[in-house]
Amino acid sequence: MSFVGAAPSVVVDHWHLSETQFAYLFIPVIGGLVTSAFISGRMAGRFTYAQQSHLGFILALGGSALMTLLCAVIDAPPVLAQQLLITVIAFGVQLASPTLNLRMLDLFPLARGSAASVQSCVSIAISAVVFGFIAPILSGTMLSLAGGSFCFALVALGLWHLAQHGVSVSKRTLAP
Repeated sequence: MSFVGAAPSVVVDHWHLSETQFAYLFIPVIGGLVTSAFISGRMAGRFTYAQQSHLGFILALGGSALMTLLCAVIDAPPVLAQQLLITVIAFGVQLASPTLNLRMLDLFPLARGSAASVQSCVSIAISAVVFGFIAPILSGTMLSLAGGSFCFALVALGLWHLAQHGVSVSKRTLAP
């Protein structure tokens, strides 16, 4: 999430809070993640992985689209509104994550440990690029951060749909 990678800029430069008020950003993020993790566990077995993933992507895309719109329309949107939208984005990301991770592990039933290691490595590498390179570039305005968040969610959704298509094609070609 680009907002976390640009936390100093968000809290101090855009929200005009002090260096001791980072909780204004991290409590909404962590609250969204923890709440979504709990709800994801309750959804297990009641919803398909595709339904849960779609809902997560809709929330992440919707939250980031609304944040982009809010920042485009209002020069300095209220911090509370931004916090609520950041919570929605974090909630959506966390709602989709468990099902996506399990789905990826299901692709490699005989090498789940290796698959989990590669997934962790890729995730850490992506986070390093986002936090160390992309977030500082986008941190100039909240609009660019929100737009970046929307673009990342859109790319993730596109990759997920591409993977879904690729998985269904490979299953058809392998079926007798």
